[in-house]
Amino acid sequence: MIHFSGVTKIRQNRALLANLNLFLPRASYTWIKADADTAIALQRLTMAYDKPDSGTLTVDGVSITDIPATRIPFLRRRIGLVESHPVLFENRTVKQNIELPLQVAEFNTQAITDRIEETLDCSGLSAIADIQVQNLDESNRRLVACARATVHRPAIVLVHEAVRTDNSAQTAEEALLTTAHQHASSIIKFGEHQPLALPSTKSLSLTITQGQLDNYGTSAAAHTY
Repeated sequence: MIHFSGVTKIRQNRALLANLNLFLPRASYTWIKADADTAIALQRLTMAYDKPDSGTLTVDGVSITDIPATRIPFLRRRIGLVESHPVLFENRTVKQNIELPLQVAEFNTQAITDRIEETLDCSGLSAIADIQVQNLDESNRRLVACARATVHRPAIVLVHEAVRTDNSAQTAEEALLTTAHQHASSIIKFGEHQPLALPSTKSLSLTITQGQLDNYGTSAAAHTY
């Protein structure tokens, strides 16, 4: 699914990734402990906003190293993203924000209605579906971002650690991610605080320090739960 092979990425004279070899299988659930700069570098590489300085990277069968510009939008449609500070359409409602990926993917009207209803129910956002997101608190904004990232059941969901969130919102977020994972999405969470539990026999937990996997040098090994 995602294969880093000897990937190095340098930014401002710092090696964020240093000859990294890592394979994350399809439908896996991975927690990566890394500083914010490294997490963003991994995200940008995976979404083809950036390319490795050396080495090769393959995402969902697509080579990021030499991907044509015309294919990049199609790759990004297969990736959901939840940022630490969610970027939403402030003047649109919760429902309108969540349904955008379905519209881009050209789901039919009934499919959009069904998927939105399912997602609102799973996230606990049904009661505020028609409220503009500019009126939401940080926890609910985070939930909207997570719902939008998972509603179309993408191949990959990238999740940055929340700046702050309450327990009920965190539980709802995990429900959304678990549902996406059950539909074969690969979930990759970045942060400093490991989840209490990872929900799958395919779950992985690893730490990247100074551009390399801790305790394993540049090997692809990671703890498997």
